[in-house]
Amino acid sequence: MEFSKKKKSLYKTETPAQENAFVKAGLKVSAETVSGNGAKKYSTSNDAFVDNFAMIANFKAPREYSEVAKDMYKLWSISPKKCLQLAVYIRLITRETQIVLPNETITLDVQRGQGLKNEGIMRMLWLAMHHKPTFMANLPYFIAAGSWKDVFEMMSLDLQYHGWEGRKLDWNFMRKTILAGLANGHTSELVKKYLPTIRSVKECKTVESQARTIIGQYLASCIYGKKADKKSDKDASDSRAAQRKYRKLKQSGTAHTWQQIISQKRLLELDFNTIHGRALSLLVGSKFLKNQGLTEKYAKWIGGRKTAKYTGFVFELFQPLGNSYYTNRLEDYREETINAQFNGLVETGRQNLNQDSKLLVVRDISGSMTAEAIGTNMSSYAIGKAMALYFSALLDGPFKDAYATFSNTCKLCKWQGKTAIERWTNDKDSNFGSTNLQSVADMFVKLKSSMKVSENEFPTGALLVSDGEFNWCGSNVTNFEEFRNRLRRGGFSKKYVDNFKLILWDLPNGYYGRGMKPKFEDFADAPNNFYLSGYDPAAIAFIMGTKPFKATPKNATELFNAAMDQELLNRLVVSERKVVNKTKKNTNFKKNKK
Repeated sequence: MEFSKKKKSLYKTETPAQENAFVKAGLKVSAETVSGNGAKKYSTSNDAFVDNFAMIANFKAPREYSEVAKDMYKLWSISPKKCLQLAVYIRLITRETQIVLPNETITLDVQRGQGLKNEGIMRMLWLAMHHKPTFMANLPYFIAAGSWKDVFEMMSLDLQYHGWEGRKLDWNFMRKTILAGLANGHTSELVKKYLPTIRSVKECKTVESQARTIIGQYLASCIYGKKADKKSDKDASDSRAAQRKYRKLKQSGTAHTWQQIISQKRLLELDFNTIHGRALSLLVGSKFLKNQGLTEKYAKWIGGRKTAKYTGFVFELFQPLGNSYYTNRLEDYREETINAQFNGLVETGRQNLNQDSKLLVVRDISGSMTAEAIGTNMSSYAIGKAMALYFSALLDGPFKDAYATFSNTCKLCKWQGKTAIERWTNDKDSNFGSTNLQSVADMFVKLKSSMKVSENEFPTGALLVSDGEFNWCGSNVTNFEEFRNRLRRGGFSKKYVDNFKLILWDLPNGYYGRGMKPKFEDFADAPNNFYLSGYDPAAIAFIMGTKPFKATPKNATELFNAAMDQELLNRLVVSERKVVNKTKKNTNFKKNKK
């Protein structure tokens, strides 16, 4: 199906028609399903965007293009603008964002996304092939959300899937984009950094390395001379000369300075301030510092820093500490690095955030959480622990350092220690039982009745970090419904119960089988039921609100809309401008088996 042939009127409204009560009831009956533990759930939220938004963590494991395309076709047919925004949100790295346009450079405050590279690029590829004008109009925003490296990765995938003769992307447009990036003072160093390396035939042992080399050769010919057809020695000589100039261009980039210093053994010149994010974490986690006699120098540098930059996922910081309640012992300087980078993530997450919150972080420690989370090499238990640490540091208010755990029963806890490492190490809860969400509600009721705690001192919501596979709650209602029923029976006021937020942060794993889709506690318009997913916890800001003040969402649909209502995403445009192609190309994106 070619979506370009749809009537324009379908693009004019994004507001769904109100459903008849009878229809809605019938849809709910049809959508009834159960959790892995037999609890009532729904297979859909009745909102395609909420469904996709709630399963982002599942996209951490790279998907085939056909799977991505199926989602994109469906979402685009409902709302092209929201489909475009969600695609960029999935790729968007949480950070202050710089947009470089032909005539201006725009710096934005912290924009929050999920930073999923493979899924984001696959969605961009779909746009490039099926809605070329939209892709072309928004490429600067795609780059701002992710990296210049994404441009080269798209070209590489095109070659890997289709070969040189079967290319389906507009390489002329990609070439112009890259050359413009090299000519722009704001982007030239980053483009140089990610220019594909040209290697010899013997060095190109994988399809990926072959693709990168071909791209490098192509760009060398574009920048420094005509493409050699190898009909003469002169053509071959010209080609080699162009490639030498290309290599010098790449090596001239200052973004590579610290790597060049290391490769050239000029280690006394190494400035750790120039090494950011994951590169610093990988360097410190290797034997490099010890082998090069730089341990003391680095320890002195990191010891004087409260924060350090990091653009990875919070759970990745804690991978060296172990995958369970047992904690590995690390070198002091490495622990200090993790603490500083954790503080950096929290500092970024707190920017422009309305921090007055009474949300309680509730961590699932049931048996299913011991399974490996999708797309990672860590258990949902360990990732949930890292998430709970982050949320507790991010939230201000009376429950900032408190959290709860639940399996068979619920227990209220408080983090012990000042640093992230100390808190991680001191938490040794390993009660891997069932997934009894109602034990959390029972704890609330017990505190209210026996401890005489005033209602206004209770949390206004629970942030549930879980795989969502709750126990059957003893009646034909969902766990969220029963949770509120127990609060009512326990003496809480109607106002408190009606406004209580239940937020499920989904951490899917393979405990009940791979490929399981998220299941919902109610349809997306149900008040104060929310679904979040992914591995960047900064998205909690959409529940709490950001500055300048924005109204907090009332249901799952409004939560999705709040996530899309960011300055970068609001700049995206759906273009219907026609692009004339001289040759008709097949836009099926199938893996090249050759």
